[in-house]
Amino acid sequence: MRPAAAALLALGVAGCDGVRIGAGGPMAGSDEQKALDTLASRSLALPDCRGAADLADLGSVFVFSLDTPAEVSGSVPGTQTERVVRQGVAAVCMDGQGAVAQLLTCALVRTPVEDESGDCAALLPSVKLLAGLPPALLTGGLDPAEPESTLVLEGFDERWGLAGDATTLPDELPEDPAMAAGVVDADDDGDPGVTLKGDGEVPTTIWAVRRTQADLVLRDAGRGRLSGTARAETEERVLGGPAGRALSGRVYAGARGDVAFVRVDGLAGTPRADADRNGVVTCAEGAQYFGRLPSLPTTRCD
Repeated sequence: MRPAAAALLALGVAGCDGVRIGAGGPMAGSDEQKALDTLASRSLALPDCRGAADLADLGSVFVFSLDTPAEVSGSVPGTQTERVVRQGVAAVCMDGQGAVAQLLTCALVRTPVEDESGDCAALLPSVKLLAGLPPALLTGGLDPAEPESTLVLEGFDERWGLAGDATTLPDELPEDPAMAAGVVDADDDGDPGVTLKGDGEVPTTIWAVRRTQADLVLRDAGRGRLSGTARAETEERVLGGPAGRALSGRVYAGARGDVAFVRVDGLAGTPRADADRNGVVTCAEGAQYFGRLPSLPTTRCD
């Protein structure tokens, strides 16, 4: 296995023990290995702020952790909290009070939920989904109504199996789910939407679409760190699959999660993620600094 892909694979198995993206080590030349290589090489260009000020003492290139929890009810016992935590690289530019940011997700952990049968499982996408997710574009700026150095970034919009121009998730599916409006085969496996596989004792596979939106509020935490909260809203719709009937009916209510940015632009004593100085930061380069981010979740169901 190539070192860059191995670093990301290790990251996928180091968090919640129920979320294993590529656990066990893919075979050389396999589709999963190719997806890991693609993911490791994905990159963001160093921000060209075209004369506008960056975040000055706060920085402009970061690794980040973004947690978007949801309260899950319906077809599950009671109400349970599910978390989706992403780690990746970010670039931020300031222009006066305004800001523009790009966030590229390099790794993802989804925590498990207990179903009505008592099975505790996280519904996991394949590495192919992560390898194809576009960077998120957020806009905002310094909030004059908040304490000094409060940065608000709005418009995080992550879609699994949902077209970029779709405004809603499909309510009713045609006889052929692949023909549902706004649904795309996000992991290129021939099934509609994104294929999610449960990691519990009972094998489960569904086809679904999922959309997560979030606004971030960040404050200077010192020493090249920004920390704050994410106001998240999540929707997920089951399209079908072997376990589609059993796992449909879940409802996701919005919740607040934690967000952290750690500066890696090589200035003001911070590490330089772009070690080869080629003007981009890859997921593999960023992964070297994910250990500076908050720990990934490790708990299973209560």
